[in-house]
Amino acid sequence: MCNLKYKLMEKKTRCIKSDKFMTVDGSRFSHKQYRALMSCGENAEKRKVAAQKLVDYLCEKFEIPRCKVWVADRMPRVTRGGSNVGVYYVFHKVMTIWNNEDFMKPCSNEFFTETVLHEFMHHYDHNYLKLKKSPHSEGFYARLQDLTNKLCTR
Repeated sequence: MCNLKYKLMEKKTRCIKSDKFMTVDGSRFSHKQYRALMSCGENAEKRKVAAQKLVDYLCEKFEIPRCKVWVADRMPRVTRGGSNVGVYYVFHKVMTIWNNEDFMKPCSNEFFTETVLHEFMHHYDHNYLKLKKSPHSEGFYARLQDLTNKLCTR
């Protein structure tokens, strides 16, 4: 019981730290790489190239280490409930995004782009905000929405 109580307190502490930041820094963002990713089509290799350019731009903008983007055609089998469409590996600074949402059909450009930005936000949290953990908290999703708004609006 004590171990569970400690884990719950630890999780709450991580969310409190994350929730201190509701926006991403900066106000002027180029829309070029975002638009290119949104319109690159369903081909995994083209998406990889466009996603890498967007992530490189964001890393340069925030002056953080580069993050490698991998795009895999086939989603791995899920052993626990739910499914992953992307994952960020903190220590390697690598994100993997799955191109296909149901093993056969590529996901939409919008969904793919959202996933790239979601995984980038974990990279931002660890390298720019210096958070040890990047929980899916209210602050995380607020920063993600702020970044998306800054990239897609004129």
